[in-house]
Amino acid sequence: MESILFASDLSVQSGFAMQRASMLAAEHGSNLSIVHVIDDAFPASIASSLRNDVQRHLQEQIELQKGAGSKPVTAEILVGKKSVKIIEHARNLGSDLIVLGTHNVLFEDFFRGTTIEQIIRMGEFPVLMVTREPEKVYERVVIAVDFSSQSRKAIEQVVELCPDADFYLVHAYEPQFKDFILGEELRKKAEENDSERFERLIDDEMSDTLQNLHVAEEKIHQVIRQGNVNDVLRAAIEEFNPGLLAIGTHGRSGIANALIGSVTEKFLKNPPCDILTVKAW
Repeated sequence: MESILFASDLSVQSGFAMQRASMLAAEHGSNLSIVHVIDDAFPASIASSLRNDVQRHLQEQIELQKGAGSKPVTAEILVGKKSVKIIEHARNLGSDLIVLGTHNVLFEDFFRGTTIEQIIRMGEFPVLMVTREPEKVYERVVIAVDFSSQSRKAIEQVVELCPDADFYLVHAYEPQFKDFILGEELRKKAEENDSERFERLIDDEMSDTLQNLHVAEEKIHQVIRQGNVNDVLRAAIEEFNPGLLAIGTHGRSGIANALIGSVTEKFLKNPPCDILTVKAW
């Protein structure tokens, strides 16, 4: 990971994100860049005044992080639509990761249209949303797993980001035809058969995915649970208390470009921990 871009909005949560970005840059020997975007709706005179205040604040953040990494931190102040400018700047820098603080949304229903939602939806970059003050490197990571290219890409990305962590690969499934099976004993047997079948499928799928990742076998924990994917993931997060949740998102073609994915969006609205979103293409 050569280049990390931290998008600052000067909030307290943004300060936490800066700390995490700095930690990751030091861990990977990455270049760290900061960008702040001033909304182009402001009159030029106000934007100019804001630029001076922002520059001072960003310099203070850089000074606080000195010594955390070996490479100097660069900062850029841009004017325009936040999501567009952040994505453009990430492309210009060749960034491998965009880091942001928690979105400032008072009500879950207003998540769509926020800067972070637009960056995830319109950009091609892995996006790390930081929700809390970091105390240490990520030691436990929950990864939402299915048989999609998105989840495989999420596994690859998070292993690169957190090479020394324990990874909990969580797969949820719903029993097939359970409502059509009469009798508790037959229903229980069908659920056991479904569980065994899914375990075999997942073992085959994961062996192909993991064999090239150079991760110690004892660091990989497969968690296969029956139930709704949102409920299963929430329960896994409560059980394993991870510092990070990784989820794959839709690609950029067709109708998928208008969607993040219902599972991802639910967790971004109400994040239980830091969240990494990854696109397959």
